[in-house]
Amino acid sequence: MQKITLSLLLALLFMQVHAQEKWSHFTSKNGLESSETRVLLSSSDGSIWIGTLQGANQYKDGNFETKFKSEFVEDIVQDQTGDLWFAVSGMGVIQWDGTNTTNHNSSNGLTGAGEITSLFADSKQRIWASNWSKGVDMFDGKQWKNFNKSNSKLRSDVITDIVEDNNGDLWFGCEKAPAFNNLGGVVRYDGTTWTVYQASDDLVDDDVRCLYVDKKHNLWVGTSKGVSMFDGSQWTSYSTIGLLTDSRVMTITEDLRGRIWFGTLSGGVAVLDGNQWSEITADNGLVSNKVADIVRDKEGSMWFAYFDKGISKLESPDLHALSTVLPTEVRVYPIPQKQIISMEGVDADEVRALRLVSMNGQTCSFSIRSNDEINAMEVPVGDLPSGIYVVELVLSSGRHVTKILLE
Repeated sequence: MQKITLSLLLALLFMQVHAQEKWSHFTSKNGLESSETRVLLSSSDGSIWIGTLQGANQYKDGNFETKFKSEFVEDIVQDQTGDLWFAVSGMGVIQWDGTNTTNHNSSNGLTGAGEITSLFADSKQRIWASNWSKGVDMFDGKQWKNFNKSNSKLRSDVITDIVEDNNGDLWFGCEKAPAFNNLGGVVRYDGTTWTVYQASDDLVDDDVRCLYVDKKHNLWVGTSKGVSMFDGSQWTSYSTIGLLTDSRVMTITEDLRGRIWFGTLSGGVAVLDGNQWSEITADNGLVSNKVADIVRDKEGSMWFAYFDKGISKLESPDLHALSTVLPTEVRVYPIPQKQIISMEGVDADEVRALRLVSMNGQTCSFSIRSNDEINAMEVPVGDLPSGIYVVELVLSSGRHVTKILLE
């Protein structure tokens, strides 16, 4: 009975810590055309556009409307005039001015219309469309022009993402697929010169999945093996994304406070605030760890698209409630003689709970400060097998996590 009571208290405690988070979740049951989503866009009128496997949805004023029903919408962008551009599988690129649509496909210059994987609207009012296995096409308002491995220094004919930096230079993320001679990496184009960056230049990996330019003009590159940041002169790389178990970064964005958010293929979301990481997973807010896209809306809320379970909205995110790595002054360590894990560097009155979790997410042991008789600064380990475990520490200031090795 005591164990059940403590488990309930621990659950209530974690619920209390996260109570300030305001989450909303939407699936096909709420109006989405499909719960298998791929892309999000926060448009100039305050709408959220969602690209799904069965069409595009516009979410505005609490309601969903549908565009291109039953079609796979892979990307959505908005140009400087307010027109929306949709990458629709099998149809090419569709331009919509709010009333009329224009279909761009092979009949009017687009290099094929099989699978447009990403779109980008640059500052010169040009539209860029990456065309699966055919490089990237550029529309200048009159005609389309194709760039590929043969006529440029692109290192792949599969372009995964495109961004523009503060100098007006364009950056292209390249997929790595040696079997098709796609070498990957990142390529910068200033309108005249192509410059290649790859793993040999300190990029964390050549298989690039996404790109993002932050407010400080840093370029972030998400790859299959972590993320790299280029400040204009040198690269900084992270082969692990916080404490997430997956380093395949599919999307990167920034919130109003300048924190950088990373969505991974199966590990959830990590947030980098300066040099401190926080994690959001299906255990503390997300409904799935399979994150396809993240965007920030006009009000500062964060939206998440999942490959398998619709979308979520986190209103006015305050990462005080989310898990962060331990403060540098706090140390958690095992005491084998006593078969416990203990800590130092924090006031005992600040410690509300301590939990030991296996790498597969199973709670192995915990302690909770429900009264003065319980010491929440220690947790028993008993005869647990040796290996790496996650330690979750709940302080009055928030939730923190770290890893520990039991030998």
